[in-house]
Amino acid sequence: MQNLNIDGIQSEFLEHLSSCLSADDLAVFEKSFTLLNVHDNIFIFEYSDKAAYKDFVSRNINALRIVAGGICAKMPDIRFKYKNRTGQVTKETQDADEKPSVAHKDYKRGIRNIIASAVCMVLAFVLAIVSVNFVANRKFKENFYSLSLNNTYDNFRIIQISDLHNSSYGKENDELLSRIKKLCMRQEVSYWENIFQTAEILQVLQEG
Repeated sequence: MQNLNIDGIQSEFLEHLSSCLSADDLAVFEKSFTLLNVHDNIFIFEYSDKAAYKDFVSRNINALRIVAGGICAKMPDIRFKYKNRTGQVTKETQDADEKPSVAHKDYKRGIRNIIASAVCMVLAFVLAIVSVNFVANRKFKENFYSLSLNNTYDNFRIIQISDLHNSSYGKENDELLSRIKKLCMRQEVSYWENIFQTAEILQVLQEG
């Protein structure tokens, strides 16, 4: 169907539509809508009353589709153009099939909110893990063990440093070295000088 007689199609449309609508709705359609153009399966109607348009289309769009489909023998594409008070028709075409409903808008908005909330939760979880690890790596843990062995020197202390994992405790490991020296100072025998040497070696390695 291409560029057929508009008046003839309008009359046929009204004839079929009269069997689908109430007398009041049919009167509103005749008063407020005019068939502007038909091309293949596209039906373009002109309207001048926005309130009547919204009310009529919300209740009777399916009836329009049924009648238009019977005329073109295809799935119809019904569109509307607004004609303002000056008689100028707006360029924008409103496709009734593609007009999103309020419920659809709310659904999409809800999906976006859920996705945004999930992303924020994941970021917060990752940030919490990073923060905990950062704080944990700023402190070192001390374990003390007392052993009694036969045929060994008495009153000496062994300090073992392990699992640093490239962590630094204070500038140039000052906190760690200070703690090692304090542990050495508690030793009541002369062997603590050797531990000082170990701490100095650690400092040299750190600087290197």
